[in-house]
Amino acid sequence: MSADLKQLEAKLAELRNDYATLVATKTREDAARAAREFCQIARRGDVRGFVLGGVAIGETLQTVINAFVLSDPRFEAWATEQAQAVDGIELSDRQRDSRMRKLGAEMEQVTKQHNELRKAEAMAQLEREFAGEAA
Repeated sequence: MSADLKQLEAKLAELRNDYATLVATKTREDAARAAREFCQIARRGDVRGFVLGGVAIGETLQTVINAFVLSDPRFEAWATEQAQAVDGIELSDRQRDSRMRKLGAEMEQVTKQHNELRKAEAMAQLEREFAGEAA
């Protein structure tokens, strides 16, 4: 295997790794969706029975307080801000998709070069093998 082929294989492996990392990257939109889903799930609890029952201690009290906080329309915006503030969430979906397209195009180009070089090396090997028979 030639040095050029080894270089192309290393470059292709690096591009594939970068692409896989980018695919797994959380975006600001991912964080916003997660916050929305969190709020939807968290708001499902029905605490009316607790309030009517007059139980105001321990877990029951905490559940009622949580329901009050979650009922505030500002909570979802706050939750979204918190989710988007996580380290590493910097890209938008659009930016991530653009980078993925660029990496995909580069991977396609390197793959084509890699395959052409492999084909050339295979043909050279065959010519070497059959050179003795032709003489």
